[in-house]
Amino acid sequence: MNRPFSQVPIPPKPNYQDPAAWAALPSKTNNSMDVPDSALKNEQAHAAADVFYIYPTHFFSQSQWNAAIDDEEVNEMVEEGVLRTQASVFNNVAKIYAPIYRQATLFAFVSPEEGGPPVAESNQALSLAYKDIQAAFDYYMQHYNHGRPFFIVAHSQGSFLAKRLIRENENKYPLSKQLLVAYIVGERLGSREFKTIPVCRSPDQVHCYLGWQTVEEGEQTQLVTGSAKGNPVCINPLTFNIKKPAASFDNHLGGVPEDFDEIVTHAVSAECKDGILWISPVSGFPNESGDYHESDYSLFFMNIRENAKLRVLNLYH
Repeated sequence: MNRPFSQVPIPPKPNYQDPAAWAALPSKTNNSMDVPDSALKNEQAHAAADVFYIYPTHFFSQSQWNAAIDDEEVNEMVEEGVLRTQASVFNNVAKIYAPIYRQATLFAFVSPEEGGPPVAESNQALSLAYKDIQAAFDYYMQHYNHGRPFFIVAHSQGSFLAKRLIRENENKYPLSKQLLVAYIVGERLGSREFKTIPVCRSPDQVHCYLGWQTVEEGEQTQLVTGSAKGNPVCINPLTFNIKKPAASFDNHLGGVPEDFDEIVTHAVSAECKDGILWISPVSGFPNESGDYHESDYSLFFMNIRENAKLRVLNLYH
């Protein structure tokens, strides 16, 4: 970024009363939310829970700090990309609410040591993005939630913002009672992130949080955001059990590769070590030199889907 935050025009803020300010609502038809298996069709209308979904970075400007919510290129990438590969995981488990927000440019996550902007400037861009997420969450809780249990589902910049959202709303809303699970993925997590929400320790636990960051064994993390509070936390999405950090190919229920045209089973093994999910080599899933950040959800698509269903069932039984 070559201009300070104060010298760059701020895009108009979204109005979450307007359905156009949401990338996904249960009332909006979105074909990208369909899954490549007729048995896994979109059934949000009958879902017993909600998802509040915060998508990752799709804005790469070096001249603007924050994306406008009517940026067609960004919105198309969200709809054709992560709504499909991430949010649709939950399309037969929950009603999906995904606000469009003035996300910070990717360069806000580049440290000054790596040629990025001053931290104080980046923080202003991220705080603007957070204001939108807080406004959207307030609108969701006041007008859409109606006391229903909900998941918070996020990735990368979305997860960075989700941690702040939970911290600042633990007492404002009854999160310890209504929040099923926060899937905070692609973000460094620690054991002391929140005051009232603990780490998920078992596959059916509710009112808790979890996450992972996927990297091929022997490679380096490159795209993981944030910092952890407390001891590093990684929950293996092949087991969702903190006591079972390692799992074999047999535990892999299915991932949806880059072409999003099939479900591939038994494709990968995985083990949590030192806060990172190390996986066996796998082809067909986007990665950056062995960092499978972009595939954190799609690689474990069916395991996450089945886990979300289990947690909803556990809440009602």
